[in-house]
Amino acid sequence: MVSPYPTTGLSIVLGFFHRHFTKNVYSAPWHSLLFGAVCSFVVRRALLLDGQLKANGKTPVQCGLVQTALNDFIRECLRRVQPGTESGLLAAANAVLRMSFESGELHVCTTVIAQIEMHVGRTFNYTDFSKADQVAYYFQLGKLKLRYHDFVTADQYLSLSSQLCTIENPHVKRTILSYQIVTRVVRGCLPSNELLYKYRLAERFIELIFYVKTGNYHEYIKVLDRHRSWFMKRCLYMIMKERVVLLMYRNLFQSSVKYFQQAYRDVFNIPLAIFIAAVQVSGLSGENAQADEVECVLVSLIDQGYIFGYLDHRTLTVVLSKNKTFPRPLHAKRK
Repeated sequence: MVSPYPTTGLSIVLGFFHRHFTKNVYSAPWHSLLFGAVCSFVVRRALLLDGQLKANGKTPVQCGLVQTALNDFIRECLRRVQPGTESGLLAAANAVLRMSFESGELHVCTTVIAQIEMHVGRTFNYTDFSKADQVAYYFQLGKLKLRYHDFVTADQYLSLSSQLCTIENPHVKRTILSYQIVTRVVRGCLPSNELLYKYRLAERFIELIFYVKTGNYHEYIKVLDRHRSWFMKRCLYMIMKERVVLLMYRNLFQSSVKYFQQAYRDVFNIPLAIFIAAVQVSGLSGENAQADEVECVLVSLIDQGYIFGYLDHRTLTVVLSKNKTFPRPLHAKRK
């Protein structure tokens, strides 16, 4: 039989993969180690070869070959209905997802996940697979949802991954939490210092969390830029830079109202000038923040449930609710 893959070093392994895995039932216990090793090798090798092709100005093709081979295997697993014959499914899916993230082809992730989700509960359950495969799969799903700014779903998948990850794997747990913390920070659920120190993430997050709480945008950006390479490597930099801004406005205005009410107790009609001054000092909109800019931000915060109250244009004041003026951001109407 002629191999569908060109005769290169990598394609020899892919040919072996095609003959011995895709066309045969994958159920023996020893298959697991071999299959995982083959998947790991072909992914690393394809990424390396494609990187060399790009550096020489040529079109990368190796990742496409590997994705084709793994997708063939996934489709074959989904076609089988006998118990135990799909045990390599998540391992193959994890390999495709990892390669797609590193090569930047996220549309491949969507295709693979859609194929698998259609069969969940019908021909298999996730609990049929090893915990390691489940941890990796949920982690990849969480990362994908995070890329598309679906923070609620991302948090759910990353939580599942973290719960399944045992304490014997602190490095893996730390990696999962580094993404999960971001999904929660943008929604106003800030981690404790104890958690950050426990998993050695304090260096990256503790100052950022402090400035988010106080609404100090100028210092927040300085700290974020100091760790720019770390966040950029994980594709988290722009999320932390852009999606946290509205939350910082909310926290800044909460602090401003608190200080104002220390001088004027039980006053809930706050002059717009107080908010404008706070924005100018924080650096959120530069030193020359205009009244109409601040009004737009206030309207947006009120509309999304970050602040309970309304803007009175006639008196240029913000009339705040006396009950839970600043509800928890996690409970805002839209994220």
